Amino acid sequence: KPDRVLDGSLKSFFYERLTDKHKKAYDLMSEAIRNHKTEIVMEGYTFDDISDVSAAIKYDHPELFWYTTYAMAGSAVTLYYGASAEEAAQLQKRIDEAVSKYLEGIDDSMSAYDVAVRIHAKIISAVDYDTIALNKQEKEGGPSKDKIDYLRTICGVFLDGKAVCAGYARGMQYLLQKCGIECAYVVGVTHDDAGRKGELHAWNILKIDGDYYYLDATWDDSSNTVQTVKNCDMGFDYFCVTTDEMSRTRNFDSRPAPLPMCTAVRANYFTHNGYVLDSYDLNRIKEIALEAVKAKRKSFVFKFSTKNAFDEALSKLFDKNHDCHEVMKAVKKADNQVLTDTVRYTHNKQIRTITVKLKYK
Repeated sequence: KPDRVLDGSLKSFFYERLTDKHKKAYDLMSEAIRNHKTEIVMEGYTFDDISDVSAAIKYDHPELFWYTTYAMAGSAVTLYYGASAEEAAQLQKRIDEAVSKYLEGIDDSMSAYDVAVRIHAKIISAVDYDTIALNKQEKEGGPSKDKIDYLRTICGVFLDGKAVCAGYARGMQYLLQKCGIECAYVVGVTHDDAGRKGELHAWNILKIDGDYYYLDATWDDSSNTVQTVKNCDMGFDYFCVTTDEMSRTRNFDSRPAPLPMCTAVRANYFTHNGYVLDSYDLNRIKEIALEAVKAKRKSFVFKFSTKNAFDEALSKLFDKNHDCHEVMKAVKKADNQVLTDTVRYTHNKQIRTITVKLKYK
């Protein structure tokens, strides 16, 4: 039985975590937004209440892409939209057409894991991180409350194939929800190894087989509009990871409701595929490499469950023993079309993955 909700009763992550009072406001506000009402009266709610409720609606519902922000005076709440009801309906038609391509090949018998992996890969392949438009927008003073922010909504993803992290996260969320997978939008602030704060960032929390995981499509995509050559490198480092793994690179904003601890690893890409090593094991690395070559993949990747094993692997493969030559020898034997003169690799010390690139004649 697939672990997806296909009967239309999919839960909204943040809504479920609100107080009854806030749920009532959420219901009123979301209905007003769907109907493009410009003003509603919210008796008995403070500005902070409405702030949390508005965030919960935005974080749960990527399909409300025309809603931009609100203002509050007394109990009157003014709602701002980036498009009229007619314009939004026209955009929705175009979005529906684009989305059908993303959902090709997905059927009701597929598990949530299989659907999520496929959608993750499709978003990364189809969307570029739009640094050019982001810089332009920042120079102009940021997003406007009277215009749809294409960079941070599903419009950029599905209509332009360009977005920033917020757009990636909302695009992922929109597609996963369409496939009956509970998914919400999460924000926080990145930090480096020394704990120095970076920038505001957005990603997803999703539910697979009863467990919550984090997923960051933006950080698994290396394409960018400032590159002259389109980079099609696709990663799975941030596909279904734990709170512990995510907190190595970011702090979590606990508003509009507290986030659960994500501790499950079953649906992690590397665990699911058997690419996690508990200790340095050259033979297992060779097996993973040969599997990739057999499938004519452009790289092979493996992950370590501990920092010590990861550090040892980096040292033995590329530094002290040059064990990577042993791996490439086995690869060449299996397929002499593989070029093994130079070995290109990348590593992610926070997630403890090593990616070795493969080039064919």
